[in-house]
Amino acid sequence: MKHRRELHRSIRGSGRAGGFSLVEMMIAMTLGLMMLAGVLTLFGTSARTGRTTEASSAMQTSGRYAISVLRFELLHTGYDSFNGFEAVEVPGVVNVTGDCVVGFASNLGQRLWATDDRNPFAGTCVPSASYLTGDVVAFRRASLAPPAALAADRLNVRIAFEGASVFQGSTPPANGFAPVADHQMEAIVYFVSPFTVSADESPRVPALYRVRLGAGPSMGAPELVASGVEDFQIELGVRDAAGTISFVDPDTVAPAAVTAATTGSTAWNFVETARVHLLVRSEKPEPGYSPGGRTYQLGSKTVTVNDAFRRDVYTTVVQLRNS
Repeated sequence: MKHRRELHRSIRGSGRAGGFSLVEMMIAMTLGLMMLAGVLTLFGTSARTGRTTEASSAMQTSGRYAISVLRFELLHTGYDSFNGFEAVEVPGVVNVTGDCVVGFASNLGQRLWATDDRNPFAGTCVPSASYLTGDVVAFRRASLAPPAALAADRLNVRIAFEGASVFQGSTPPANGFAPVADHQMEAIVYFVSPFTVSADESPRVPALYRVRLGAGPSMGAPELVASGVEDFQIELGVRDAAGTISFVDPDTVAPAAVTAATTGSTAWNFVETARVHLLVRSEKPEPGYSPGGRTYQLGSKTVTVNDAFRRDVYTTVVQLRNS
């Protein structure tokens, strides 16, 4: 009997030793909550880092691609096979539907043209609803490769050593001594649009757009180049009589009148270098990102913003070689 009582006391004593007191449970819960808070903090930081990385990656992709496209255009603007712009004529009637201004698309004698922070073609090739801000820049050249056959609904150019003739249709003018080369005429205008897909998107994501000379012949509808481009500025390097190159804004190169886009030899022909600046923005505001007011320098233009969108500036300098 005595042995059973001692065994019972021993079992009860072991039960008390294996339990948790209220204080111990509170300490354990506190430690658990601290660990959970640490895990949640780590998860939040990881999520924010992921969003930042994703936004930066998207901006880099858009910015680098847009810069590469504009660099390609600058390197090839004015390409005319082998003529060197000794003379350019338009021997017949040319009717380009939606031309920026009459004679714009056929003006092979002027390879490059731009305006400074304005859209002079709001009623024609660059609708006002499709333009946000920044410079409007046009490039003109012969196609880099001759077509297999001249199309009747295209604007074409016959190039010879003594000159080039821009003509409409599949029958080239009967002029030019051999050798000659027949190309399609290229005219392309770049600008910044307030939206990427449509005006109804929310939030609106600005984008680099362009219109191009195509079949018809006509200036086609605006087409997307790169999303997220919020501003586009170009500085042009002009060589003066002393041989010094100075970078100036487009309106400093030549008169700002739209008719300057259809003239032949102008001050534009003295442009030897171009410096391009693109301000690229993330597609969405980033939660928790509040850096305050920021200033970005795009050549002579200063852009100040204060929002939760990430931005970056992409710049390139290109030596024009088809002068």
